[in-house]
Order: sequence, then structure tokens, then C-alpha cells
Amino acid sequence: MARTSKLSLLAAVMASSMLLATAAQAQTIVVPIAQWRFEPANFYGDTSGNANTLVDGAGASVAVHSTATIGPAGGTGSAQFTGTAVLRTAATLDLRGATHLRISWIQRNNATVLVQPRFLFEHTTNYTLFRGAFAAAANSDLTGTTDPTTQGYVALQGIGLVSDLFPMNAGIVAPGGAWQQFTTDIDLTTGVPTPIGITDVNGVAIGVPLNNGGAPATFVNDIFYIGARGNTATNGFIGNIDELTIDSIVNATGGGGAGGGGGAGTGAGTGTGVGTGIVGNGLFGTTPFNSGGASGANGVIVDADGVLRMQHFPDPNGMLTKRRILESRARLNPHVARASTLRKISLNRLEAAVRARVDGGNPPTEEMQYLAGITRVRYLFYYPDTKDIVLAGPAEPWAADLSGLVRGTDSGHPTLELQDLIAALRAFAPGQRQAPVILCSIDPTPEGLARMQQFLRGIGSQISPADTEMIVDGLRTNLGMQSIRVGGVAPSTHFAQVLLECDYRMKLIGIGLEKPPVRMVSYVDAAKPGGSRNALTRWYFIPDYNCVRVADDKLGLELLGDGVKLVTEDQIVANDGNRAVSGKGNKASDTFTKNFTQKYSELAARVPVFAEMRNCIDLAIAAAFIHQQDFYRKADWNAATFNDEQSLAVETSTAPMQVETVCTAVWKGNHLMTPVGGGVTIHAQQALQSKNVQPDKDGAVTEAREAVGMDKIPAERWWWD
Repeated sequence: MARTSKLSLLAAVMASSMLLATAAQAQTIVVPIAQWRFEPANFYGDTSGNANTLVDGAGASVAVHSTATIGPAGGTGSAQFTGTAVLRTAATLDLRGATHLRISWIQRNNATVLVQPRFLFEHTTNYTLFRGAFAAAANSDLTGTTDPTTQGYVALQGIGLVSDLFPMNAGIVAPGGAWQQFTTDIDLTTGVPTPIGITDVNGVAIGVPLNNGGAPATFVNDIFYIGARGNTATNGFIGNIDELTIDSIVNATGGGGAGGGGGAGTGAGTGTGVGTGIVGNGLFGTTPFNSGGASGANGVIVDADGVLRMQHFPDPNGMLTKRRILESRARLNPHVARASTLRKISLNRLEAAVRARVDGGNPPTEEMQYLAGITRVRYLFYYPDTKDIVLAGPAEPWAADLSGLVRGTDSGHPTLELQDLIAALRAFAPGQRQAPVILCSIDPTPEGLARMQQFLRGIGSQISPADTEMIVDGLRTNLGMQSIRVGGVAPSTHFAQVLLECDYRMKLIGIGLEKPPVRMVSYVDAAKPGGSRNALTRWYFIPDYNCVRVADDKLGLELLGDGVKLVTEDQIVANDGNRAVSGKGNKASDTFTKNFTQKYSELAARVPVFAEMRNCIDLAIAAAFIHQQDFYRKADWNAATFNDEQSLAVETSTAPMQVETVCTAVWKGNHLMTPVGGGVTIHAQQALQSKNVQPDKDGAVTEAREAVGMDKIPAERWWWD
């Protein structure tokens, strides 16, 4: 067997998040909105995962958990109501995106109480005041009557006000001690009142529907009450309730053509479809790397020891992803869920709105957390008359993929995140004199490199394919854990982890351990046998510093192009593990980095983490421009809440410290190549240097800024289209 002494070495590491394949097919999908099981250990908690937590209603007695009265669904408790007890959601239950609700529950009436018009649950304190609000009461099969009006009702507010709700006959006693299971469907898409009613567990209709006028277009965003009516402690339920569940029913008719084309849904506005392009488009036609064709999502996690690791979130038939999208559609404010070619955010108004939430003991809203759905920074404007600093870019509705990454449901691009904006603004905080360098680096330790050199010397010159596993294992073991270094932003921020994840993923592609979803030349594809055993090639991302156009009056900035470049640097590793720049070129490395840069836009469209890093770089450059132009002082804005970790925490992740060495081996002829898989370096202020800034020759940036029309924006609005 041929033997060779040619063993070339490349040190690198790691990978990131990808997404989702779903099949386009028409079907009814149940999207959970809330579920309250009333267990003693989590009495107020929402087990649907949507955080619709309950609290005790003011002005009424408190519902208690009862371990003595356990519902037929099991568990260890239920909620006991006394007629004046009330629970309510801690925040509004936003049902505006839904057009068909299914509400189910089990209840046990108090046998000693005469039946009165008692509210079981109600959306808004007085449902008759709000189109799309509803109320329900059910008293099961009452003794001594078959009149459905004595058994309860479900009521929907349409048009107008009424006060004479269908009363249940006084003097009739509900059967006590027996649990009854009920379901009500409130469907706005097929006409009313026929589709509105209550059925028992046997499918038998009870009670009467009540609709005050014509059907509203959608439900409302308001507090949801259980037990007594609103906070007035009147007309309250007496007995026990368990397993109260609210679902959105969606007839998913959207879909795409062959090859991941645009969807043919009935549109998000009707509520009967998924909307054009949400299911079956290119976003959800992506097959994750190393997934064997099964759909899902990938990401990195940092464990309790600070070690960065890959994680895969399988979704074999795509239904989990589809469910998340539909759930998000049902939850979002329909105004912000509307796609926009250019959505604007006033950063100072946003901070004021966030501060009001924080001062009230509440976290930022979902709209705030994901910057009203903006997926890319296009402009940064300043308006001297109103002192608004405005960020602008395209926007769309959003949903979280299985890895937790929040992405636009139309394009698949990650949304901008408030936590990343805050990290960027803190890097260029008011009064800061020295411009920071934002960086991350994943590097073998000097000790690991020294052990590796000793191992390579011990191999000798005669190796064969039979030695491959031994060599790969030896390199991985001797290099050991590689160190992670972060600068310019806090290591425990999402911003820092995006940079690390991109670096990790890029190196896996470079060393051939991940097949990218676009056609691309990797380093191992381009490399030729030969070279020194002590050679180390580094790859690292930098901004494309020719990515900025600035208005002549310096009141506007436009970001252009992809904004990201991959560059290379060759180093020599000494016997003691120390490194020095070699000054020599590496044709294979140059080929890989140039090809990666050329393909970056395509890659970012298919691999979301690369689009996330582009967003982070854009935010850093926008923050640097705010600092450079002294907009903080001009706007009388010190961003105090954004800059205070105690008030608004963004350093909430485990700081990554290490990552395992990843190694592979490639034979080319009689030669063995062993790349063992840089970093990200952002000098944001370099993009704003005169040699890099592109002039606004046709005045397009100024024209875009003036078109916003700040004088027409209400003072309380922090985002608008």
C-alpha cells in the first residue's frame, strides 16, 4: 500500500441554526392559545407554553386550588370558585388573529346552590361593550327541565348593546358531585349564531347561542376572566373547574408549488389560510445539514460549564413548524403582522415605551422584543425638529422555529431583536470616548498546539489510510478544548453568541464537515497536498466596510449590500504552541474565503444564523453612526434604560468559554490532509470613515428620510409604516 509523509494541517472549529421543511397540504390545525390545569404546584400557570399566566382578580374573593376535588382528567387538583371568586389573565389575552376558537373545560357544580345566570368565563369585563368579545355559562343537564335556555349559553358580541342575557330559571338545582365536560366553538367564518353553541362530552348540544348583531371580523385583545364576572364579583360560578383550554382552529389551505414556490393560501387577513408563501415556500423547503432528509432545526447551546455544543430539533413531517407559525399568526396584533416594505422605529420612543413597561413590573412586549418584525436595517435617520432617532427596514409577521430563532414567516429572514440592538448601543454608549472592537475568536490553546506538534512528530513519516482514525483521534485529543474569546460586547449576550455560532458554522463548512445548502467551494475542496505540519490557517468575518451611504447633511445613513466578508490569515505554529503570522499566501484558503463571501447572500437566505450576524453587524454600524454624529446629545437621549443591565437585562445567557475540537481527514491520492476544525472582528467605525463611505450623489438617502413625515406620527407611536 502506498505510504506518504505529506500531512497538512488546518486548525479550525465548529456550527449553527438551520430550518425547516414542511409539506403543503390542506388540513385543520389546532393551535393552542392557553391551557390552565389548576394544579397546586402551578395553579396559575399556562401549560400551553404561551405564558398566559393567571392572577387573582381584584375586588373579589380568591379562587383556591382543591386537592379534594380532582377533575376526571387527573392531576392533583382543580380550581374551586365560591360565586365571588375570580381569576384573570395577568396580561391581555390577544385573540385578534383568530377567527375560530374552540374552548373546552370540565366543571363540577355545587349541588346546594340554586341556578342563577352565573358566568363561567368571559373575555373582557363586560363582553357587550366590545365586538368580538364573548362570555359563557353552562349548568349541565339540570334536574326537572329539558329547556336548553336553562342549561347555559355562549354569547358573542356582534353589533350593538344588549342587557337581557338569556337567564336560567331560578329554583332549579344543578346535579352536584358529577363532573361534566363541555366544548364550545365560536366560529366567525361561517356565519352566526348557528355555529356558536356548547356540547357535552357526548356531543349533545345544550344551552343556546346568543349573538348580539352581525359577526365581528375577529376577536379582541383584552383580559380573560374565569369565575365571577370581571372584577365585580357578581354572577359568579359556584363549583370546581379544571382543564380549561383555548385553541385556535385554522383551516390551513396555503401551500407552494413544486420546488418550494410561493404559497397559494387564502391570505393571512381572512384567518382561513396560512397566507401566501408561509407554507411550501423556499423557507420551509430547506433540509438541514446532516439530517438525513428529515426536517427540523439546528442550533448551538452553551451548557452549564460554558461549553458550546450543537443541538438538532427534529420535525419529521414539518407539523411542529407549521403549528408554530399558525400559533404566532393567531397571537400577533394584525397591524404589526402586516408585511411592510419599510417599517420605522423611533429608538428614543421605543425606549420610553420599554421603560414604561419595566417601571410597571412588566417585560417588553413581543412587538418590542422583535422590533415590530423588521428583518433588516436599511436606514438610520435623525430628525432635529422632533429629536427622533429612527431605524427603518422591511418587516413581516414572525414566528419562532424549533431552535427558538424568531424569523419572518414570509421570507424566513431572522427579525431584528431588541436585545441585539441594546448590545450594539451599549458598545457605542453616550459619552464613550474610545470606539470598541467587537470580536469573537475560537482558538486552540498554546498547550493544545504544543501537544499536537509533539503528536505529529511522533507519528513519523510513514502513514497509510489504515492510520486515519488514529490520527484524527490523536489530533482531537491532543488539541483538546479550544478557548472562546469575546470582546466589545458582553459574552453572555445573544449578540455575542450569534457571532460565535457563525464562526463555528463557517469553519465546519470550510473543513468539509458540513455540506452547505448552496454550491460552494470549501477549503478541503480547493486544497492541494503538501505544506508544513506547523501551518495554521485562520478564517474570520469582518464587515464589508464599503457598505454605507451617508446623506450630505449627515442626518441619514443607508446600509448597502451584504455587509459581510470572510478573510484569511496564515500563521506558523512553533513547537511551544505559540503562533505568528507567516506572511505567506494560501491559494486554497483564498479561494474558499472569496467564494464564501460571494455566496454570502445566498447562504444567509438558507442558513438563518448568517443573516442574524449580518443584522448584528448592521446594528453595530448604526450604533456607531449614532455615536459618531453625536445624536445622543442632539436628541437629549442618554438611553438610560437600555444601558442599565439592572433595569433591562440582556446578559442572560451562559457565557461560552470552550468548544470541543472537531477534526476530519481527507485523502488526496497518497496524501492525507487533516483539517481540525478564526473568528469575527467588527471595527464598526471603519465603515464610517470617509474612504469607505459612499456619497449620496442623487440625494436618495435624504429623500427617503424626508418621506417619513415625522410631523404626522402621533407622539405615542414608537413604530409605524
